[in-house]
Amino acid sequence: MHHVHVTIVIQSDLQTVFQAVSDHEWFLNNSDLKCQLIQQGQVQMNGCGAIREVKLSWATFREEMTVFQPPNHFEYRIRSFLNARGEPGSLQHDRGWLDFTPEPTGTRINWHYRFEIPMPIGQNIVELLAGLRTKRAFWRLLRQAKDRLERTQVESIQSQVHQQSSR
Repeated sequence: MHHVHVTIVIQSDLQTVFQAVSDHEWFLNNSDLKCQLIQQGQVQMNGCGAIREVKLSWATFREEMTVFQPPNHFEYRIRSFLNARGEPGSLQHDRGWLDFTPEPTGTRINWHYRFEIPMPIGQNIVELLAGLRTKRAFWRLLRQAKDRLERTQVESIQSQVHQQSSR
């Protein structure tokens, strides 16, 4: 199994970061990626049992939330993978998981992803290249979340300061 790990610190509180990142449609949407919640979770909308469809230009994934422990941890598994032609791919996904821990300056997210691409020849190289691509994609998503959450926090503080100075 190939393992991808990405980490980032977002300057916002644990509850806010977890809530934003576990909101699949908020977190997994940008110009290259679209996510839609297909089925709500059993207890929380984006929690355990939730099924999301993630579309990229080159593939579509159906993922199920398998563990949901707010505000510290959630896990998911890819249930199906189709390439751009709509054909099933050979990706075998063990699991993906995100851990959220408070830090003095905000919240640390550790995103892990374990997968295998079975092939008769060249499997290690293909997995290495896929892992690098996945790592870049995860980093971009986390960086986008960081920018959005921190910008919102700064705007909120500026609004409070403006309101206080107007009195």
